[in-house]
Amino acid sequence: MHSKVKNKVVSQQSREIIASVLEFMQKETTDGVTIPIDKVQEGVFAATGVSLSSIRRVRKEARNIKEQFHSQNQREQTSKLRWLSMVLTKGCYGERSSTTI
Repeated sequence: MHSKVKNKVVSQQSREIIASVLEFMQKETTDGVTIPIDKVQEGVFAATGVSLSSIRRVRKEARNIKEQFHSQNQREQTSKLRWLSMVLTKGCYGERSSTTI
């Protein structure tokens, strides 16, 4: 498993969240599942100790970033497809390709 924070300093706040998640996971290992799996935000709250309003805000921000990334990728792909279409239609130098198959 690869870490995204390898060789980086983990802040005190991050350490506290990690400790909360570890404690929650250990408790669930011994006591069984305490929060239904379909209660995602409540489970994140229980595991991290971060408030529900903060969890909702982060979730909304993540959704917005994902949508922006997705729309940017679509624009880039459309641009690349147009360029590829032009190259295939006109050839590399803007002249109509005379190659026949």
